[in-house]
Amino acid sequence: MRYLIALALVGCTAAAPPPDIRPVTPVQGELPPIEQEAFVAAFPLSALPGLATGVTVEPDTGRRLVLMNQGALYDLDSGEAVWEGGAPDPRFGFTDVTALGEGWVALTSRSDGFVMHLDAGTPSPHFCYEPGWWDPEEMEDPVQISAAVTHDAASGRLYAQPRTVEQGGFGATTESFIAAYDEAGGEDLTWWTLDPSYVAGGMAVLEAGSEESHATLLLGSGDALQRFDAETGELGARVSLRAHFVESVGGLAIDRERGTVLVLDDARGLVIELRLSTLQLR
Repeated sequence: MRYLIALALVGCTAAAPPPDIRPVTPVQGELPPIEQEAFVAAFPLSALPGLATGVTVEPDTGRRLVLMNQGALYDLDSGEAVWEGGAPDPRFGFTDVTALGEGWVALTSRSDGFVMHLDAGTPSPHFCYEPGWWDPEEMEDPVQISAAVTHDAASGRLYAQPRTVEQGGFGATTESFIAAYDEAGGEDLTWWTLDPSYVAGGMAVLEAGSEESHATLLLGSGDALQRFDAETGELGARVSLRAHFVESVGGLAIDRERGTVLVLDDARGLVIELRLSTLQLR
Protein backbone atom coordinates (compact mmCIF):
# COMPACT_ATOMS: atom_id res chain seq x y z
CA MET A 1 0.00 0.00 0.00
CA ARG A 2 2.84 2.44 0.70
CA TYR A 3 4.26 1.80 -2.80
CA LEU A 4 0.84 2.53 -4.35
CA ILE A 5 0.67 5.80 -2.44
CA ALA A 6 4.09 6.81 -3.70
CA LEU A 7 3.04 6.19 -7.29
CA ALA A 8 -0.28 8.01 -6.92
CA LEU A 9 0.96 11.45 -5.90
CA VAL A 10 -0.82 13.94 -8.12
CA GLY A 11 -1.92 17.56 -8.03
CA CYS A 12 -5.20 18.38 -6.32
CA THR A 13 -7.95 19.03 -8.84
CA ALA A 14 -11.73 19.03 -8.54
CA ALA A 15 -13.15 15.53 -8.87
CA ALA A 16 -16.28 14.33 -10.65
CA PRO A 17 -19.45 14.23 -8.51
CA PRO A 18 -18.83 11.57 -5.85
CA PRO A 19 -20.95 8.43 -6.04
CA ASP A 20 -22.07 8.49 -2.42
CA ILE A 21 -23.45 11.51 -0.52
CA ARG A 22 -25.09 10.81 2.85
CA PRO A 23 -26.81 12.85 5.59
CA VAL A 24 -25.72 12.81 9.23
CA THR A 25 -28.22 12.03 12.00
CA PRO A 26 -27.15 13.77 15.23
CA VAL A 27 -28.12 12.30 18.61
CA GLN A 28 -29.48 15.03 20.85
CA GLY A 29 -28.26 15.69 24.37
CA GLU A 30 -25.02 15.22 26.25
CA LEU A 31 -23.65 12.21 28.09
CA PRO A 32 -22.07 12.49 31.56
CA PRO A 33 -18.57 13.99 31.47
CA ILE A 34 -15.54 11.73 31.55
CA GLU A 35 -14.45 11.25 35.15
CA GLN A 36 -11.10 12.16 36.67
CA GLU A 37 -10.23 8.45 36.97
CA ALA A 38 -9.73 8.38 33.21
CA PHE A 39 -6.61 10.54 33.48
CA VAL A 40 -3.26 8.92 32.67
CA ALA A 41 -0.80 11.74 31.93
CA ALA A 42 -0.39 15.29 30.65
CA PHE A 43 2.32 16.48 28.25
CA PRO A 44 2.97 20.26 28.22
CA LEU A 45 4.13 21.45 24.80
CA SER A 46 5.51 24.84 25.81
CA ALA A 47 9.10 23.77 25.02
CA LEU A 48 8.22 23.08 21.38
CA PRO A 49 8.35 25.96 18.88
CA GLY A 50 5.10 27.08 17.31
CA LEU A 51 1.47 26.02 17.64
CA ALA A 52 0.58 22.34 18.01
CA THR A 53 -2.19 21.30 15.63
CA GLY A 54 -2.19 17.51 15.60
CA VAL A 55 -1.17 14.31 17.37
CA THR A 56 -0.81 10.78 16.02
CA VAL A 57 0.60 7.33 16.85
CA GLU A 58 2.62 5.30 14.34
CA PRO A 59 0.75 1.97 14.05
CA ASP A 60 3.87 -0.15 13.54
CA THR A 61 6.34 1.47 15.97
CA GLY A 62 4.02 2.96 18.61
CA ARG A 63 5.90 6.27 18.42
CA ARG A 64 3.66 9.22 19.37
CA LEU A 65 4.11 12.37 17.28
CA VAL A 66 2.98 15.98 17.69
CA LEU A 67 2.51 18.22 14.64
CA MET A 68 3.41 21.92 14.74
CA ASN A 69 1.49 24.10 12.30
CA GLN A 70 4.49 25.53 10.45
CA GLY A 71 5.70 22.09 9.42
CA ALA A 72 7.47 20.04 12.09
CA LEU A 73 6.88 16.75 13.89
CA TYR A 74 8.20 15.99 17.37
CA ASP A 75 8.31 12.84 19.45
CA LEU A 76 5.71 13.42 22.20
CA ASP A 77 7.61 11.42 24.82
CA SER A 78 11.19 12.58 24.16
CA GLY A 79 10.58 16.03 22.64
CA GLU A 80 13.08 15.26 19.87
CA ALA A 81 12.49 16.56 16.34
CA VAL A 82 11.41 13.87 13.87
CA TRP A 83 10.85 16.11 10.84
CA GLU A 84 11.29 19.85 10.23
CA GLY A 85 10.36 20.81 6.71
CA GLY A 86 8.05 23.82 6.69
CA ALA A 87 4.49 24.28 5.43
CA PRO A 88 3.43 24.96 1.83
CA ASP A 89 1.04 27.74 2.90
CA PRO A 90 2.52 29.70 5.85
CA ARG A 91 -0.78 31.55 6.43
CA PHE A 92 -2.50 28.33 7.45
CA GLY A 93 0.32 25.84 7.93
CA PHE A 94 -0.52 22.19 8.56
CA THR A 95 -3.72 21.55 10.48
CA ASP A 96 -3.55 17.83 11.38
CA VAL A 97 -1.58 14.61 10.87
CA THR A 98 -2.23 10.88 10.85
CA ALA A 99 0.45 8.19 10.71
CA LEU A 100 -0.01 5.57 7.99
CA GLY A 101 2.79 3.21 9.01
CA GLU A 102 6.19 2.36 7.48
CA GLY A 103 7.31 5.97 7.88
CA TRP A 104 4.40 7.50 5.95
CA VAL A 105 2.11 10.25 7.26
CA ALA A 106 -0.87 12.15 5.85
CA LEU A 107 -1.14 15.89 6.53
CA THR A 108 -3.89 18.45 6.03
CA SER A 109 -3.56 22.11 5.08
CA ARG A 110 -5.72 24.65 3.27
CA SER A 111 -7.47 23.09 0.24
CA ASP A 112 -5.16 20.06 0.00
CA GLY A 113 -4.34 16.85 1.81
CA PHE A 114 -0.75 15.61 1.56
CA VAL A 115 1.22 12.40 2.08
CA MET A 116 4.89 12.24 2.98
CA HIS A 117 7.54 9.71 3.89
CA LEU A 118 9.51 10.98 6.88
CA ASP A 119 12.82 9.96 5.32
CA ALA A 120 12.11 11.98 2.17
CA GLY A 121 10.66 14.91 4.12
CA THR A 122 8.73 16.47 1.22
CA PRO A 123 4.89 16.55 1.41
CA SER A 124 3.12 15.84 -1.88
CA PRO A 125 -0.54 16.70 -2.67
CA HIS A 126 -2.63 13.55 -2.53
CA PHE A 127 -6.34 14.18 -1.84
CA CYS A 128 -8.69 17.10 -2.50
CA TYR A 129 -11.25 18.72 -0.20
CA GLU A 130 -13.39 20.24 -2.96
CA PRO A 131 -16.57 18.21 -3.51
CA GLY A 132 -17.30 17.39 -7.14
CA TRP A 133 -20.53 19.43 -7.02
CA TRP A 134 -18.87 22.49 -5.43
CA ASP A 135 -19.52 25.80 -7.24
CA PRO A 136 -17.05 28.45 -5.96
CA GLU A 137 -18.82 31.14 -7.98
CA GLU A 138 -21.80 30.96 -5.62
CA MET A 139 -19.67 32.06 -2.65
CA GLU A 140 -17.27 34.87 -1.77
CA ASP A 141 -13.68 33.69 -2.30
CA PRO A 142 -14.28 30.28 -0.67
CA VAL A 143 -11.66 27.72 0.32
CA GLN A 144 -11.86 24.27 1.86
CA ILE A 145 -10.19 23.71 5.24
CA SER A 146 -9.90 20.54 7.33
CA ALA A 147 -8.51 20.48 10.86
CA ALA A 148 -8.97 16.72 11.26
CA VAL A 149 -7.71 13.64 9.42
CA THR A 150 -7.37 9.95 10.28
CA HIS A 151 -6.51 6.65 8.61
CA ASP A 152 -8.31 3.30 8.61
CA ALA A 153 -5.79 0.71 7.47
CA ALA A 154 -8.36 -2.10 7.49
CA SER A 155 -10.49 -0.45 4.80
CA GLY A 156 -7.72 1.44 3.00
CA ARG A 157 -9.42 4.80 3.57
CA LEU A 158 -8.51 8.24 4.81
CA TYR A 159 -11.15 10.36 6.57
CA ALA A 160 -11.14 14.15 6.92
CA GLN A 161 -13.56 16.92 7.94
CA PRO A 162 -13.58 19.53 5.16
CA ARG A 163 -15.35 22.85 5.72
CA THR A 164 -16.15 25.55 3.16
CA VAL A 165 -14.96 28.90 4.54
CA GLU A 166 -15.50 32.17 2.69
CA GLN A 167 -13.15 35.16 2.32
CA GLY A 168 -10.11 33.03 1.67
CA GLY A 169 -10.55 30.97 4.81
CA PHE A 170 -11.11 33.87 7.22
CA GLY A 171 -14.87 34.39 6.80
CA ALA A 172 -18.07 32.50 7.55
CA THR A 173 -18.27 28.71 7.34
CA THR A 174 -21.02 27.82 4.88
CA GLU A 175 -20.62 24.03 4.57
CA SER A 176 -19.26 21.23 6.75
CA PHE A 177 -18.65 17.59 5.84
CA ILE A 178 -16.97 14.35 6.77
CA ALA A 179 -15.33 12.80 3.72
CA ALA A 180 -13.74 9.44 2.97
CA TYR A 181 -10.89 9.07 0.47
CA ASP A 182 -9.14 6.14 -1.13
CA GLU A 183 -5.79 5.78 0.63
CA ALA A 184 -3.87 4.66 -2.42
CA GLY A 185 -5.17 7.03 -5.09
CA GLY A 186 -6.63 9.91 -3.07
CA GLU A 187 -10.05 9.86 -4.79
CA ASP A 188 -13.04 10.97 -2.74
CA LEU A 189 -15.43 8.08 -2.03
CA THR A 190 -18.18 9.23 0.34
CA TRP A 191 -19.36 12.57 1.75
CA TRP A 192 -21.51 13.11 4.85
CA THR A 193 -23.22 16.50 5.22
CA LEU A 194 -23.00 18.14 8.66
CA ASP A 195 -24.51 21.29 10.11
CA PRO A 196 -22.39 24.18 8.72
CA SER A 197 -21.40 25.20 12.26
CA TYR A 198 -19.78 21.85 13.04
CA VAL A 199 -16.00 21.91 13.41
CA ALA A 200 -13.90 18.88 14.36
CA GLY A 201 -10.46 19.69 15.72
CA GLY A 202 -9.35 16.07 15.55
CA MET A 203 -10.48 12.55 14.69
CA ALA A 204 -9.39 8.95 15.18
CA VAL A 205 -10.64 5.52 14.15
CA LEU A 206 -12.59 4.03 17.05
CA GLU A 207 -13.67 0.83 15.25
CA ALA A 208 -12.10 -0.24 11.96
CA GLY A 209 -14.14 -0.68 8.83
CA SER A 210 -13.61 -3.04 5.92
CA GLU A 211 -13.62 -2.93 2.14
CA GLU A 212 -17.43 -3.16 2.28
CA SER A 213 -18.16 -0.96 5.32
CA HIS A 214 -17.04 2.35 6.79
CA ALA A 215 -15.25 2.83 10.11
CA THR A 216 -16.62 4.28 13.32
CA LEU A 217 -14.78 7.50 14.15
CA LEU A 218 -13.99 9.41 17.33
CA LEU A 219 -14.41 13.16 16.76
CA GLY A 220 -13.26 16.04 18.96
CA SER A 221 -15.25 19.27 18.75
CA GLY A 222 -14.91 22.13 21.22
CA ASP A 223 -14.40 20.65 24.68
CA ALA A 224 -16.10 17.33 23.90
CA LEU A 225 -15.75 13.98 22.14
CA GLN A 226 -18.34 12.30 19.92
CA ARG A 227 -18.75 8.93 18.24
CA PHE A 228 -19.54 8.98 14.52
CA ASP A 229 -20.76 5.79 12.87
CA ALA A 230 -19.85 6.42 9.25
CA GLU A 231 -21.80 3.36 8.12
CA THR A 232 -25.13 4.57 9.56
CA GLY A 233 -24.36 8.30 9.55
CA GLU A 234 -25.20 8.63 13.26
CA LEU A 235 -23.31 11.33 15.20
CA GLY A 236 -23.38 10.42 18.88
CA ALA A 237 -24.09 12.57 21.90
CA ARG A 238 -21.33 14.84 23.18
CA VAL A 239 -19.13 13.70 26.07
CA SER A 240 -17.52 16.67 27.81
CA LEU A 241 -13.84 16.75 28.78
CA ARG A 242 -14.34 19.68 31.14
CA ALA A 243 -13.42 17.52 34.15
CA HIS A 244 -9.92 17.52 32.64
CA PHE A 245 -10.06 21.27 31.91
CA VAL A 246 -9.93 20.73 28.15
CA GLU A 247 -10.93 23.94 26.39
CA SER A 248 -10.52 23.09 22.71
CA VAL A 249 -9.78 19.71 21.12
CA GLY A 250 -7.18 20.38 18.44
CA GLY A 251 -6.09 16.81 17.74
CA LEU A 252 -6.92 13.18 18.58
CA ALA A 253 -5.13 9.85 18.38
CA ILE A 254 -5.73 6.41 19.83
CA ASP A 255 -2.74 4.53 21.24
CA ARG A 256 -3.93 0.95 20.92
CA GLU A 257 -0.83 -0.58 22.53
CA ARG A 258 -1.39 1.46 25.71
CA GLY A 259 -5.20 1.44 25.52
CA THR A 260 -5.36 5.23 25.70
CA VAL A 261 -6.57 8.22 23.71
CA LEU A 262 -4.38 11.30 23.24
CA VAL A 263 -6.26 14.62 23.26
CA LEU A 264 -4.45 17.73 22.07
CA ASP A 265 -5.84 20.83 23.77
CA ASP A 266 -4.62 23.54 21.44
CA ALA A 267 -5.96 26.31 23.67
CA ARG A 268 -3.80 25.23 26.62
CA GLY A 269 -0.86 23.83 24.65
CA LEU A 270 -0.78 20.31 26.07
CA VAL A 271 -1.68 16.72 25.28
CA ILE A 272 -3.83 14.83 27.77
CA GLU A 273 -3.77 11.02 27.82
CA LEU A 274 -6.98 9.25 28.91
CA ARG A 275 -7.91 5.59 29.32
CA LEU A 276 -9.81 4.50 26.23
CA SER A 277 -11.99 2.09 28.22
CA THR A 278 -13.56 5.01 30.11
CA LEU A 279 -15.08 6.57 26.98
CA GLN A 280 -18.72 5.54 27.27
CA LEU A 281 -19.80 6.88 23.88
CA ARG A 282 -23.08 6.25 22.11
